[in-house]
Formats: sequence, C-alpha cells, structure tokens
Amino acid sequence: MLTKKNKNTDSFVIGIDLGGTKVAAALVKQSGELLYQAKVVLGLQSYSSPRQKKTRLIEAIREVCWSLWERQTTDVRKKIKGIGLASAGPLNVDKKILIHPANFPGFGFFAIVDRLKKELLNWGFPDVPIAFQNDAMAAALGEMWLGGARDLRTFAVVTVGTGIGTGVIINGQPCQSGGMGSEFGHLFVNITSCDHFLSVVPGTVEGIASGTGIIRRAREEMGITCNSVEDLIHRYPQESKILFETSARALGILFYNLSVGLHLQKIFVGGGMSQIHQWFLPQAISWYRRLIRERHHRFECPVELAHLGPDAGVLGAAYCAVSLLSGTTDSNS
Repeated sequence: MLTKKNKNTDSFVIGIDLGGTKVAAALVKQSGELLYQAKVVLGLQSYSSPRQKKTRLIEAIREVCWSLWERQTTDVRKKIKGIGLASAGPLNVDKKILIHPANFPGFGFFAIVDRLKKELLNWGFPDVPIAFQNDAMAAALGEMWLGGARDLRTFAVVTVGTGIGTGVIINGQPCQSGGMGSEFGHLFVNITSCDHFLSVVPGTVEGIASGTGIIRRAREEMGITCNSVEDLIHRYPQESKILFETSARALGILFYNLSVGLHLQKIFVGGGMSQIHQWFLPQAISWYRRLIRERHHRFECPVELAHLGPDAGVLGAAYCAVSLLSGTTDSNS
C-alpha cells in the first residue's frame, strides 16, 4: 500500500510501458494526473540480430521520452524528477535486467536500465533515477494507486495481451523475492476439450491464452494465418470462438490457482486484449466459478476489468517512479 505521500506534487515523472510491439510513455504529475502521452512502434521484426534489436528497443524508448520532453516548457522540464520503466519479464527489478524476456527472444540477460540511462544522458536528458518493474506488477501498483484496488491489500492484475502477465500484491506488497517472481502466466495447465477429459492440450497459460498464443494456435490447429487477434476475429469469427473458448479455460484455471494459492480479495483483468474482453472474459469467469465452487468455494473472489484501462501501463510505471522518489517500500526499484 502507499505508505507515504510525496509532498512535491508539482513535480513530474515519465512512465514508460514497454510492450512486445510498441513503447508507450506519459508525462504524469506526482499526484497521478496524466498530462501527455506518446507512442512508438518497435518494429523489431525488421532487425536480424539480437544486438540490433536491443539497439532499436533503446532508441524507441529514447524517442518516446524525447517526444514528451521537447513539448514541455523549460520550467516543466526542470520539474521532471524521475522515470518509471515497466516491461514484460522475466526480469529482475533489483538488478534492473531483463532475463530471457518472452517478448524479446534472443535477448538473454540485458541490463536495460543502465543502457537506457546512458542513452538518455548522451541525448541531453537530465540525470534522474529510473525505477524498473514488471509491467503487470506495475499495472497492479497503479491500480492500487489510482484504480479499483485503492482499498485492497491482496489482489492480482492479470494482463492479457502479447503475453499473459500477473501482478500480484500480497498484504500491500509486490509478490516478488530478490527482485523476481509473480510470473504466474508461465504456469503449466491442462485444457480439456470436453467435460470428460477425452482430449488434453498441455501448455502454459501464456502459450494458450495470449494474443501470440492464439495466433500461433490458429496457424497450427486450423491452418489460419493472421496478422493480429483483431484480424482473426474479423476474418474468421467462428474459428475465433473455438480458439477463445480454450483461452478462456486457461484463464479460468489461472484465476482458480491464484485464488486458492493466495486467497485474493479481487482479480482485475487488463492488458491490450481487455478491449475485446467480450470474446474471452465472461467464459473465463464462468470456468473459474465452476472450478472454485466445486472445490474451494471459500476462496472465490470477484473478477472484473481493471479500472485504469489502456493507461494502466504508463500510470503503473509512473507510480513506480513516484514511489522511488518518495521513499515508499513497494517500488522494488
């Protein structure tokens, strides 16, 4: 939970949400007011080597920071006191490194914060602290700061997008140890195609229910090639229903495991695919309720859409910077 408020609410931070296909950033007051936003497409598929992709990724982050920076007056620039960077993992927030990140194959161990800091300084950006956090965890912290979890102490935000992220807060603190953890999207599950368990599809929740997983399954199971989940839905609505039904079961099992293992007060669902939540969330909640009511009904909790919507990533990242500057204990930076 927020344990201490920063008195300098006239200052600003930049929140950066690093996704698999784009980088989004926002200039945010330390009070939580979002002022300006910028986005840059990564386009990493145009680069062949991991080294080139790393260079492009850092350039893209610099571009969004600079886009926000150049639009501000000198007075506002002087009041930018920190940066929060949120990225999909696995990662270590203490060491500030990516660890074979799922969104960026071939990256291995990448000291992203040190590399970004050097790049920004070379471009004349002020020397400000950079907080680093898992993107789903940052979304959870943002939800606790400004969204639907302000009165909660133990909850989870499940982000459904390019991957499946899980930001779990236990007793007001991130569910991480030594800078790592809360990667429940990588749990293995068995999805049955019928109630009698005649056919089993093994895999991780992310491999089954993420946007990347759905597109891959469409290709492998149905011979369908699509550019995006939205393209899949538009061109193949009936096939999409079948694919999303399996995804919903994986998410329902994830909700069940989180509830039974952690006794959550609430589960929030966010991420890029939450904008098409009608394709999977009602079914996922139905499966979750069926599972938990048959086995451990006292662990059941409400499941709803995250309140911060598409701004969750940048606001959560901004919170991490605010938390670092104000000296709270839940920044994990």
